[in-house]
Amino acid sequence: MDLALHVTQRFGPNIAAVEFNGWDTHSNQGAADGPLDRRLAQLSQGLVAFRQAMGIHWAQTNVVMLTEFGRTVRPNGSRGSDHGTAGMGFVLGAGLGRGPIYGDWPGLADASLFENRDLKPIHDTRAVLQSCFDLTTSQLRQVFPAAGSRRPLPDLMA
Repeated sequence: MDLALHVTQRFGPNIAAVEFNGWDTHSNQGAADGPLDRRLAQLSQGLVAFRQAMGIHWAQTNVVMLTEFGRTVRPNGSRGSDHGTAGMGFVLGAGLGRGPIYGDWPGLADASLFENRDLKPIHDTRAVLQSCFDLTTSQLRQVFPAAGSRRPLPDLMA
């Protein structure tokens, strides 16, 4: 099924989820044409194709990309990285209320790392989702029962 065609229909869904596997690489991550390089190329090509397929509907479209786990900052013995705490997330689209980067970059200096190994988390993924989809705490708990009380990120979305 063509996702762009489906979501642009008059009574089509207003939220769609797509899973893109194969990101759990642990070696040769910085290599040209390595596993991470190939996945990033596929992601960028897919996003460009989706934007083009959405046509005029792109102006009302937001794309949220999040990872289920972070990575360590320092490379492992096979020129890759191991599972860590924080990861990168992207929100694209016309509905953004802020500039290109939301949050304070903690940096990669040893003193800035979480537990001396990981990028320091600055936002909870659940708060990002709550803000992007304008969810109440009750609605958020339906998806994440242990979410507790999250505060949406102010001004993430317009």
